[in-house]
Amino acid sequence: MKHLLLGTALISAALVPAALPPGQAQAREPQPTRNEHINHLKQIGLAMHNYHSTFKKFPPAAVYDRDGKALLSWRVLILPYLEQNALQQQFKMDEPWDSQHNIKLLADMPKVFGPIGDSMDDRTKTYYRVFVGPGTVFEGKNGTKITSITDGTSNTIMVVEAHDGVAWTKPDELPYDPKGTLPRVGNHGGNGFHVLMCDGSVHTFRQNFDPQLMHWAITRDDGMPLDIEKLER
Repeated sequence: MKHLLLGTALISAALVPAALPPGQAQAREPQPTRNEHINHLKQIGLAMHNYHSTFKKFPPAAVYDRDGKALLSWRVLILPYLEQNALQQQFKMDEPWDSQHNIKLLADMPKVFGPIGDSMDDRTKTYYRVFVGPGTVFEGKNGTKITSITDGTSNTIMVVEAHDGVAWTKPDELPYDPKGTLPRVGNHGGNGFHVLMCDGSVHTFRQNFDPQLMHWAITRDDGMPLDIEKLER
């Protein structure tokens, strides 16, 4: 299978802590840097586009059963495009994320999905989530074609750093209502949060963003002009 090439070098900043005396708690690992967050999201974006190259559409927000019940997150669907094909093959795709079998795989979360902020204490949670609902890239249950993103891929959000973390295999995303209150995003320290756009670019949005501009960034086909610089930190 032919994959796209990522033009950004992977960033390796892992630190190996020195051995501690028995009974002494190990020091907390350093939190990922801004560049690491950007690199993670770029890898996710590349995986999304490679999935699209294979299936002619982006992955749906979840794996669904015949009755329309969500079983597993989109994060499980893109595993082969993150060099995690062996991990995906361990899942029973016709069972929910918390089945007796699938729940055991929570501990195998790839580093690219997190953790960030306070979730350093939980190695099974991710904050990288998608918006689901009318007009979003993840509307419906069948996956969206890139040609349906008529507002432009550089103006439309694909993945966002959410406020609340979820188990990485759980199909629990951010419900979007065009006329309602926006889901909570960011607020993990600092004054900004990271966003992956549909063209694969990564931006840092201001925490005190204009809600109307955010609505326009979430929807893929509203026809509204968007100056993304007004959302950036």
